Amino acid sequence: MARPIGRVVAVYGTRLIKVSVDSLQLGEVSRPGTYIKVPVGGVEVYGMVLGFNLVDEAYERIGRPSPIGGYEGLDLARNELNACLMGYRDERGVHRGVPILPRPGSEVYPLSDDEYKAIWSLGDVEVGRLLVNPSIPCKLDLNGLLTRHFAVLAMTGAGKSNLVAVLIARILEHYPRSRVLIIDAHSEYVELHRIASSMGLSSVIYCPRGYRLVEGAEDLEVPYWLLSLEELYSVIGLDSRATKQRLLFRSALKELRGEDLVDEPIYFDLGQLKTRLQSFKGRDASLDDLLLKLEDFRSNKDLEFIASPRRSLEEFNKVRAEAPSLVEASQRFAERFVEELLGRNLSIITLGGLPFEAQDVVVSATLRLLWRLMVKEKIERGSYRPTLIVLEEAHAYASRFRSTASREIISRIAREGRKFGVSLGVISQRPREVDESTLSQCGTLMALRTVNPSDQSYILETMEDVMKELVDSLASLETGEALIVGPALTFPSLVKAYDFSELYGVKLGGKDVDFERYWSEERRGVG
Repeated sequence: MARPIGRVVAVYGTRLIKVSVDSLQLGEVSRPGTYIKVPVGGVEVYGMVLGFNLVDEAYERIGRPSPIGGYEGLDLARNELNACLMGYRDERGVHRGVPILPRPGSEVYPLSDDEYKAIWSLGDVEVGRLLVNPSIPCKLDLNGLLTRHFAVLAMTGAGKSNLVAVLIARILEHYPRSRVLIIDAHSEYVELHRIASSMGLSSVIYCPRGYRLVEGAEDLEVPYWLLSLEELYSVIGLDSRATKQRLLFRSALKELRGEDLVDEPIYFDLGQLKTRLQSFKGRDASLDDLLLKLEDFRSNKDLEFIASPRRSLEEFNKVRAEAPSLVEASQRFAERFVEELLGRNLSIITLGGLPFEAQDVVVSATLRLLWRLMVKEKIERGSYRPTLIVLEEAHAYASRFRSTASREIISRIAREGRKFGVSLGVISQRPREVDESTLSQCGTLMALRTVNPSDQSYILETMEDVMKELVDSLASLETGEALIVGPALTFPSLVKAYDFSELYGVKLGGKDVDFERYWSEERRGVG
């Protein structure tokens, strides 16, 4: 064993220790995130260095800088580090938890490269290297990551999209039967489509019809008849205050879908819906406004892919011709809608440019129907189709502060997804705005630079295995550096994520615009 770097001088609570460090060996543990070990009771207890107290003893005693001469051989410095105990090693291997606390006076040792490698290279998906030891790759345990969900949280420009892209690309690269669905609010991840295709994997990008902003994308249609009652309320513009209009709409839809099927994806004709509503004339003065909202929905160019889904209607008619009933045909069509998404290794739904209400409904309907199929697979067939859903801009859909059409289904997948093979990746630059019931279900946290105290406090309150001392370190991280905590790694770690563009030779979308370069080029062009 290497020579000790110091001794434990104090123990606080159940996990924090203070270590006095020899000045000559301080450099071995001088970066937060470094790991140390303390042999105690037949095991080696591991701790993560969080911070330091470096004090000139003479200054402390006499109140002025110490003289240089006359103190040969006398160490005037008091060097202390604070560490959080994370786990231990015994004859069976490395484990989380602290079975026994070290006592003051216990010797403290640094970890060797071999020890770092033995702990941090056990996983499946390599996303970067340890910040304190760049020779050591950081590999995440895939089951630990996906069965308990994960969250990637950071302020704008901290490298969040890069880390997510590296993670997804690595999964696709090493697991040819993987299945990933990305809800991409700003077309940041479209390059993953090309990466997946170059690997020989099946991949597709969907853009709402009329919003084909990405070359090679396929038209996305989310037919109105697949929407639940609440989703129809949202897309038509019937908020919770429009109680009378909601009641009239519900009554008309019941007549078309059936008394107990008002929330089911059962086909109905919008023209027939209008006729039913018109038959309510005289019941309420707000009916005219409701009919106007319905017409606005049908004629809104932004919503054509929902209100006028021509391709989907043709496909539904084919299914209807073979099915014994309208209900059966509708159920078959809804399953085909989801099957198309699940039939690829990678499906990216890009929603940039759409009004938020339309984005919200697309997310809600897609995840709700996907969830329905996954539950059916498990209950009726006893099988799974493990799927990862990556939700970018999660704070918009699973909002803590406002009601959205998609919040409930996202929360349900977060709570119950592991039982049915559905994993959720929550991505957000506004952690404090993400629904608490969703964020609290994310077992693995990947947090990049986060300086807002409210965001830091919220992360501390909602995430498991996260200590205040770790959260405090988020403000000092550089771009691309992340704190990773949870079942995907044996111990919490500070990691430098790989650069996606260096790994794969392409750049992600969503990068900051170089104003100086663009404006300089424009000036030269004008000149």
